Amino acid sequence: MIRKKIYSAISGGYEAPREDIKVFTGENQFVQPVMDAKIYKVLSHLYVDADISVWVDGNIFPKLSVHELIDKYLPSGVDMAVFQHPYRNHLFEEFQALKYVERLRRSPKFMANIHRQEQHYKANGNIFAPMFECGFLIRRHNIDVEEFNNAWWAEICRWTERDQLSFSYLLGKFPDIKLAAIPGNIRNHPDFTYTNLH
Repeated sequence: MIRKKIYSAISGGYEAPREDIKVFTGENQFVQPVMDAKIYKVLSHLYVDADISVWVDGNIFPKLSVHELIDKYLPSGVDMAVFQHPYRNHLFEEFQALKYVERLRRSPKFMANIHRQEQHYKANGNIFAPMFECGFLIRRHNIDVEEFNNAWWAEICRWTERDQLSFSYLLGKFPDIKLAAIPGNIRNHPDFTYTNLH
C-alpha cells in the first residue's frame, strides 16, 4: 500500500487556520516567521511519513482528494510535479521581477542577498532555467528527492526564503530527477481554490 499524504504549514498569522488537511504550525524556530512554515514545505521527507507527499501553500485549497491529485498530476516514473510559473519563463526573469517589486518593501540586506544569489547562479548554473511556482508540489519520498530537498533547504538558508529561485536552479544540479511540469495558473484552476493573501 502506497502511503499518500497531503499537508501544509502556517506561521506568523499569514494564513487562517484550516482543518481540511494536515497542517504543521511550528512557531518561533527562526527569526523570520515564514521560515517556520518553509522548513516543513522543503524537508518533506523529515516531517511527512509517506511514500508520496503533496504540499499546498496555506492559501491553496484542493478540490480533489490526495489520491486524485497524485493520479492526475504525478505520472508513473516521475519524481516530482509542480506548476509552471504562470508569468515568467526563466529564472533570470524572476530575478528581474524581484529586483523591481521587492525593492519597494524589502530591506537593503534582503536585496543585497538577492543580488549575490543572482550573481552566484549566473556563475555556477543556468540563469535561464525554467521557472516553476512551488505553492503546489508533489514528491515521491525517494533518495534522489531527499537529496534535492536537503540541497534546496541549504540554498534557502544561504540566500533568501524565495524558494522558487533555488528550486529552479537546483533542478540543473539534479539531472536524474524526473519532473512533471503542470501547465496553467493555480489561481484560477478548476482543481483548486486560491485565496489571495495580499
